Amino acid sequence: MLNIGVVGIGAIAQKAYLPVMRSIGNVKWYMCTRNVEVLQRESKLLGRCIPCSSVEELLQFDLDGVMIHVSTEAHVEVAKQFLEKGIPVYLDKPIAPSYEETLELYRLAKENQTFLTAGFNRRFAPKVVELKNVLHKKRIITEKNCTIPSFDNRTRIFDVFIHPLDTALFLMDEKPNRGSFYYKKNRGVIEQCTIYLENEEQSAIVMMNTESGANLERIEVQAETGTFSLQNLTDLTIYQGGEEIKDHFSSWDSTLYKRGFESIVHSFIIAVQTNGENPVSPISSLLSHFICERLAHAKASEGFLSFDVETDE
Repeated sequence: MLNIGVVGIGAIAQKAYLPVMRSIGNVKWYMCTRNVEVLQRESKLLGRCIPCSSVEELLQFDLDGVMIHVSTEAHVEVAKQFLEKGIPVYLDKPIAPSYEETLELYRLAKENQTFLTAGFNRRFAPKVVELKNVLHKKRIITEKNCTIPSFDNRTRIFDVFIHPLDTALFLMDEKPNRGSFYYKKNRGVIEQCTIYLENEEQSAIVMMNTESGANLERIEVQAETGTFSLQNLTDLTIYQGGEEIKDHFSSWDSTLYKRGFESIVHSFIIAVQTNGENPVSPISSLLSHFICERLAHAKASEGFLSFDVETDE
């Protein structure tokens, strides 16, 4: 049986991760949160669970891995403590609020002969995987429309725009070699952001609108075999010639399965158990964070992108 730590049990962890953890039978959980009420309730629901009141207490146990669900600002401080002990870490995306800190954590994982998995659940959503497997893709469009609180621009890029960006990069068959960006500000705040990516065979457009009046996520793949349109990760429509095909999930499929959370958590657990390959490669995660850093750091509202990601691999 594996010993897996869990740090942070906020709203997202309770909604997206704990239900998956309850379904895994070969793991003993070591749960840590400052919220005593939540700790007591969730540790009872998990069953095989040891409650811990601090990270320091959690580090005393012989852990095989740890899943971290704290605020983005706390990612580096918390993750470092486990990586330095050679413990595999699953960390919600973004890894950190800057590219430099993200690179630092990946280097720390490598130095200590362990791995760091970025929680890009969309890569594991079944319908996104289906789009990934489409042959002869020519154009990819990813779009996230949302209404968000008064985040600063860096948070808007790293915590929101990174979702459609990473999905587009995942769907491209090769790394982009050309790209540009444009964003629209209102009183200094980024409301819209668009980037264009291109390699020798494909192009991709990535968009975010934080003043859309709705929460809507759309992904479209245009290929020689047809146009594939996915809405909110669940509703896929395929257009081929004059025909329109609806590709639905089974009524038995859970929301967390549809959104990729089940698959990414199981993939991390398997990698820990088998000392296998990182489910989310460091170089692909670094590229997403690298582009976000370029956007967050840009002084002008438009410009070109480079893809010279620094890596030790």
